[in-house]
Formats: sequence, C-alpha cells, structure tokens
Amino acid sequence: MNRRLRAILILIGVMTVWGSTFVVTKDVIEDLPPLTLAFMRVFIGFVLLLPFAWQRRGSLAASGRRPPWPMVCLMALIGVV
Repeated sequence: MNRRLRAILILIGVMTVWGSTFVVTKDVIEDLPPLTLAFMRVFIGFVLLLPFAWQRRGSLAASGRRPPWPMVCLMALIGVV
C-alpha cells in the first residue's frame, strides 16, 4: 500500500472516530456523570498511546535528550483548560 493511500485511510479513520464521539457522548452522558466520562476518555487514550510512548522511550534515552517537561506541562494545562 503506498504512503498516500495509507495516509488517506488513516485520516478517514480518525475523522470517523472523532465524529462518532459526539454521538456517543450524547448517549452516554445520560448514564454517566461528566467527570466519570472525562476520566474514561483520558484513560482510554492513555492505554492506546502507552505502547507508542514505551517504544519511543528507548530512542529518546539513547539520543541523550531529555523531554522538555516545562513545555509538556504547559501544553497539558492549555489543552485541558
């Protein structure tokens, strides 16, 4: 599969997941409190992204670079707020 087709398929998948979250959230918000739903979304994202972070951890340590923690914390704060 060439790179362009793969990128298009990935973008279609992302748009499908993103678009469906609004429908799912409307249905689920009737059964779960908003804070519980927010925690579940963050936890699912954590679980899905953990393997990628774990894989990159070795390459970051091998390069001798440290993560820019102040910038990461600022982005985390701004992204949530």
